[in-house]
Amino acid sequence: MTKPLLSPLWVQLDSSASLAAALAQYRQLLDSHQAFEGGRLILDFRNADNGQPLSVDDLTINKPLLERSLALGLHPLGETLLFAAALVRAELHQEVVATAQAMVAYSRRVNDSALLLADHDQVFGAEALYVLARVLPQYSYLLGHFFTPSWDSHHYWPYRSFLYDLLKRKGWERQLIQAYLWCDNGHFRRAMYAELSDSANRLPSLAQHLQEHPEDLGWFKDELKRRLLAAPMLLSHRHEELNPVLALYQDLDSWDQPNLWHLDHQQQATLLAHLPWLDLPLAHHAQQLLDSILSEAQYPLTAICERERQGWVQDKREVEVPEAYLDLLTFVGSLPDGAALQSYVETGDNSPALDNLAAFDFAALEREQAPGFYDYLDFWLADEGVSSLTNQALTEAAPLLLAAAETRLERGAPDAKDQYLRLLDIVHRLLGRPIWPQGLLEQVIKPYQLLEEDAFVARYPAKPRSLMADLCSLAERPYQLSAQVLARLLAEHPRELAPAGFPDLPLARTYGAYLLAKDAPGLDQEAMASYLAQHLAGDLFQAVLAQLRCQDSHNDEGISDADQQRLALYLAGEGQTSDASHLKGQLLRWLHPEAPYSDQQPGYRLLAEAALLPQLAACYWLAGAGLGGQTPQRFLDLLLYLAPQYLIASLVALECPGYQQQLLDIRHMGEPLLRLGVPRSQWSAFTAATHLRQALLPGNGPAAWQPLLALLDNCAASPPFAEALFRGLGRRSEQRQWQFQLLLHLRHPQVPLAMAPFWRALGHFIQANLADPDWVAPTLEALRCYIEGQSDDDSALKALGQGPLAGLDQEHLLSPGHYFWLLPKAMADRLATLLLNHSLSGYQLVSAHQGLAYARVHQGLLPLTALSSDDALGLYGEQSQNEEALFERLCALPLRQDLLLRFALRQLPAPQVRRLFYRLQEQDQTSVLETLSIAEQDKLAGLMEGWSLLA
Repeated sequence: MTKPLLSPLWVQLDSSASLAAALAQYRQLLDSHQAFEGGRLILDFRNADNGQPLSVDDLTINKPLLERSLALGLHPLGETLLFAAALVRAELHQEVVATAQAMVAYSRRVNDSALLLADHDQVFGAEALYVLARVLPQYSYLLGHFFTPSWDSHHYWPYRSFLYDLLKRKGWERQLIQAYLWCDNGHFRRAMYAELSDSANRLPSLAQHLQEHPEDLGWFKDELKRRLLAAPMLLSHRHEELNPVLALYQDLDSWDQPNLWHLDHQQQATLLAHLPWLDLPLAHHAQQLLDSILSEAQYPLTAICERERQGWVQDKREVEVPEAYLDLLTFVGSLPDGAALQSYVETGDNSPALDNLAAFDFAALEREQAPGFYDYLDFWLADEGVSSLTNQALTEAAPLLLAAAETRLERGAPDAKDQYLRLLDIVHRLLGRPIWPQGLLEQVIKPYQLLEEDAFVARYPAKPRSLMADLCSLAERPYQLSAQVLARLLAEHPRELAPAGFPDLPLARTYGAYLLAKDAPGLDQEAMASYLAQHLAGDLFQAVLAQLRCQDSHNDEGISDADQQRLALYLAGEGQTSDASHLKGQLLRWLHPEAPYSDQQPGYRLLAEAALLPQLAACYWLAGAGLGGQTPQRFLDLLLYLAPQYLIASLVALECPGYQQQLLDIRHMGEPLLRLGVPRSQWSAFTAATHLRQALLPGNGPAAWQPLLALLDNCAASPPFAEALFRGLGRRSEQRQWQFQLLLHLRHPQVPLAMAPFWRALGHFIQANLADPDWVAPTLEALRCYIEGQSDDDSALKALGQGPLAGLDQEHLLSPGHYFWLLPKAMADRLATLLLNHSLSGYQLVSAHQGLAYARVHQGLLPLTALSSDDALGLYGEQSQNEEALFERLCALPLRQDLLLRFALRQLPAPQVRRLFYRLQEQDQTSVLETLSIAEQDKLAGLMEGWSLLA
């Protein structure tokens, strides 16, 4: 395949004038569409001093910025070196930014990574934008905006690593939240916190961050709104219908749904519609914000790219056949009867060559056989060289293995559908006729309408799988591990019980422990016990050590050699009691730097990541059966000390997968866990939190509430029982503790409302609105004195400034809006007078949805069990029974009438708006109408039957 001739772009890296000229020239070529030809960058960035292409050695400063690219196997492009050189000079920063904006604009006009290629088949732009974000973090959003929806899957790596690296360095600073919000590619958004498909390197998701930092949630919504009003979200070439707000909410987390991203947008939306987040369904969050955005939008929130809209001559179908596709065909031709196989792919001619094709060991592939295909495997699929590849791994990566053929599907090439399936026929036989992964069906077969699902299964029948293959497959998805899965393996492989046939994986030890504990028929118990004794303690030591090393950013000293030895001896059932106590103290110090009991601490994420789940399951089944010596129980004791609630949750999930989303009875788990050393207080707290979660899960009816209601009644009848339960819940999560206390007050009003959550919520609100954290405590204390009536000095709020307030309407447990309607009236009135007179955003206090739902329950208008129903949120509908009470309460307060009128126009029905207008007339305050916007005046005129309000 011929490549276009390159045009030199000369630059002197030690000259500001030359650097500025090169940046300006590059910008001009991008803007005028002269930088690319045939989907390939035709510029050759050259050093004017020696006439050679720019190289890393030409840089004198900023070389460390390229370490990430080099580590990922990239060849730093000329544009990247140009950026790195120019960013040394502050006077050139805006030149670099302007060029970066031109690069992003070009990427968005094209919306196709296959048409953005530079040297070495690398995608242009991303590496340079990463360098810019490292030096000027405020422009990180440009890197996110660069990643458009239509990226070929084989271009994801290594570019998805750039945003991940920025997040790993900085955490979820607002500049990186912007990068997330301005990114139109869901894969790259999710890759920010999950660089790879496994869980070992995961960072906290944005959903976790917003839960832990409620002060950022209001800003997140405002920024999301600003982004979509400023630039619509691009659609992929398939032009699938897309709710951009819901898409951004869906990608906040993986939501413990491992197959979620293999589904199309509609299937994802259906699956996540009732997923609870911050006490409300995810879809409810998105729809509420979407309605707000649509009320202000002047154009659609999604768009197709300029290339498709204007039908550029350089259409996808006219681009040359992908080089990687030709490499794939070359590999097919190198097989026995290769010419006949190539003819089968291209024309469909039947040939005995396909039926005679034997399984192929890809790890034994030599580069000379098919150089291009070998290099593709080495770069995209082999972490440690082609010789490390397994057919199982290639099966799981089938969409990526055939990505070049998928590119032809995207481009609508003639016969692309039939040729993809014929290639799949060949690869299926080469891999030993495996069961294709669900991802191939969901990502390729269905979207491109290649086959119906039944026809797909019939076309690719699988050979019976071995136990080894099943264990290897399960080891790649440890989060799917459960007693039911292992029972199914035993039923499918009743004769494969000897450990000699197991793969050398911790998951194999888990299966062996399960067989031993369940006394599987035909099992050689002595051989299995010996096998576990030989491997289990080492598995545990290596797993814990690996997870400790993942927490290095929280551990300045690291784990010493002496403590590593203590850990190894402890897990092996040896060592002194004092060593065990020392070790637990050290681990607690390393893993819990802020608080010993918090579900957000790194120590708890040891289990939340599922990395230790196979080893934990092995210890659970062995210790429960009294087998395995001291090792299993010691490991459980260690985790009980470090993360008791996550340990209980993990063990319950082994026996009752899906218990959090389904109404599963988990009471039978109590006695076995108590026998393993779980304190009864911890088990009580876990069951209370589980009942709470199940009750509030949207869509669950009154039956789901019965265990929780019984607990609430017991707490009302026995204050000592309630105090003990509250302490246990606090060790699981302060938020769950306070939510339980709130529901107890709603269920039994005679139980005083716990005020600690309110003051904590007010503190979060103040922190979200103050630039100087040193002012949080004195401001909160001044507001407390005013709200409680101890002082009439209302000046404390002035510290919050004059801008819009954030954090009053967050759909989060700790929001002042949750408690406003439940506070004593005198306190609530003082709080409302302060905040509602501050700005229109202050009215979020009285309109926070969850707080209004609590108010309806408190007033007897709804049963407590309705809190898991959408009915609880309908305060401002035409049939609301609270409209009149709300109106009268607001009118009784000394409020700014302009803000009250604007709030009424936005939130209250027409009768209340008219009454407020008449009230203003009676009080001779109609001058406030002049403060309304033209749109607000028009709306009011319409409600007042067309009166000229300002006449």
